[in-house]
Amino acid sequence: MANSVRLHTIAFEKDKKPIKNISILDFFKKLNKYLEKSSKIREILNKTITCSKFYFDDNNSNRVVIPFGKLKEGLSYMINNESAFEEINTDIFNINSLEYDEEEKLLAFTTSGDGPTINHIEAYLNSFIPKDKDFSIKIHPIFKNKDLNTIRRAKYIRRVEFILDMSQPSTTLFNHNLELNESDLLRKIINLYNSFQEELSPKSFSFSIGVGRAGKNSTLEFENMVYLLEQINLNSEIVKEIIVHYKNNSQESVEWSKLKNSNVIVEHYFDIDTKNISPEYLRDNWIEILNEERIYFRREIEAYYREQIQVDRVEYQLKEGE
Repeated sequence: MANSVRLHTIAFEKDKKPIKNISILDFFKKLNKYLEKSSKIREILNKTITCSKFYFDDNNSNRVVIPFGKLKEGLSYMINNESAFEEINTDIFNINSLEYDEEEKLLAFTTSGDGPTINHIEAYLNSFIPKDKDFSIKIHPIFKNKDLNTIRRAKYIRRVEFILDMSQPSTTLFNHNLELNESDLLRKIINLYNSFQEELSPKSFSFSIGVGRAGKNSTLEFENMVYLLEQINLNSEIVKEIIVHYKNNSQESVEWSKLKNSNVIVEHYFDIDTKNISPEYLRDNWIEILNEERIYFRREIEAYYREQIQVDRVEYQLKEGE
């Protein structure tokens, strides 16, 4: 939908890991200055892609908005003064805009189906990076689990079923490596898993945690259970399925959700009637995105940058198109 933005990470990467000491914001500033004297138009993934002026936020120097255009193919017409179709003899571009916040390490991209895609933007930006460099810009969507979001809004968690593949290492169960100060709950699950794996060599491991025959208002400790579910790497092969049985109030019957393969890109919808979000609107309403979507993007960004590295020889010059 054209009145929404999708959220992503963006960083220079080497060996599939984000680079700590090369700034994306500095790259955008360098690119903006470079394009003042160079052509903005480039052939990217069989499409003609360009950008317009950059919108830097006067209230926050860590933010920038960049509109990108994709050349409209085919002839375009307008109605002239005689109510007849007249060919438009100029290039027409359909646009999408991104906003990047260096402090949040967050990129938002508008969703007009006629404009360039996020893949066009990644390739366009990389077209300015010399090919002899061993790093490049990578843009990744930020996902949330739509069914886990349903669980967060529930009132009672009655039972959770875990079905795990015992042929997989326990280190892939959670989104990150366990630290010394990690939750005892996470450590106990890993220890239990490892004990069964070492002593019994099973092919699968299923267990259920629930309130049993307790009253209809009974629930597992809600915050701890949601925390546990948030830590599990649902994309890992170790997880065959996790089924959560929940209720929204004491009078409802118990419902259930399967969490595996339930990821969607984090998307923020603006309450406006528009065919496209303007760069100015995106810039002026950035705080709304942060306030309403932080619960979904913050943990994913932290997990992404947990693997960041530093590199030597970070200087680079932007290059002309081919």
